[in-house]
Amino acid sequence: MDSTTGQRYVGPVPAPTPQDSEIPNPMQRPSRQPHEVSGMTGQVRFDLDLMAVLRLPQMNADYRVHVERGALSSNVVRVRVRIAG
Repeated sequence: MDSTTGQRYVGPVPAPTPQDSEIPNPMQRPSRQPHEVSGMTGQVRFDLDLMAVLRLPQMNADYRVHVERGALSSNVVRVRVRIAG
């Protein structure tokens, strides 16, 4: 959402590309039993080109951004866009 105008931009999160999984995880995951992970949460990091995915206007703006999946919502982050030139 544009913080100044209130304009909302919505779009799907693209499917991961092979490059997204090329960075190996240096830590081995321990083997866990289902009862050991019941109720636990996880963390996933990903990078998106929001200008392209949401077709944002090519102008200076401040946005409040979050990701939703079903009933889950990420934390809200502030993104400041400044066009060079």
